[in-house]
Amino acid sequence: MIYLIDDNRSKQQTKLYNCDFIENGEFKKLIRPIYKITNAQWINIEEELLKADAIFIHKTFSDVDKKGNFVDSKDTYNKIRTIFLNNDIPYVIFTRGSKGAEITEKNIKIIDKHLFYNNLYIFLKKYKINEVIQLELLAFGEKLFYYKAMILSNKIIDIIEKEKININEKLSFTYFENKIIDYFKITGSKISYDDFENKIKEWTYCKLINEIKKINNSILKYGKNIYY
Repeated sequence: MIYLIDDNRSKQQTKLYNCDFIENGEFKKLIRPIYKITNAQWINIEEELLKADAIFIHKTFSDVDKKGNFVDSKDTYNKIRTIFLNNDIPYVIFTRGSKGAEITEKNIKIIDKHLFYNNLYIFLKKYKINEVIQLELLAFGEKLFYYKAMILSNKIIDIIEKEKININEKLSFTYFENKIIDYFKITGSKISYDDFENKIKEWTYCKLINEIKKINNSILKYGKNIYY
């Protein structure tokens, strides 16, 4: 279970972020929203959070008094933060006004609240199908495909620059292991390995860089690799 912890004042999830799928329980088997945690509730909630598949929490999540009114303290937030940090639970911290997202291999240390909620439906839809938590979807949404292609293409170009390779020389796979092949797979190329090797064996490094840029531009514009 993923736990979404947000005070949701004035029903912002629905009214401001159009996330009515949370309130109507469309993904209730996958995600549980928590809006308030009293001291009396904490023991049971703590037990649940320790077993969480992931925890998504609003950075300004506040404590409440015995009557359920919000108070100006964050002891509960700090306790939850300790739980996911000490138990290696994947987490996302979201807040208004953050620029973009700070992503690590397993977590999102901070992400803009609008961006988080805008991509939450896509994330949950993919999670329901694949049963794999892909936190990058919360930051990139449908552009995740482009993001992965960018990372791999940048690695290839960085190797060329680091090794000070003459870009007019013919390609050698010595430096790249499987990165070039992986790039073409990620971008949806339908060329078989043998055909691929034959096709590019006469390429120069300059040709490779230009083809990568061309493919990246097609993904950004059309959402797919239209060349291979």
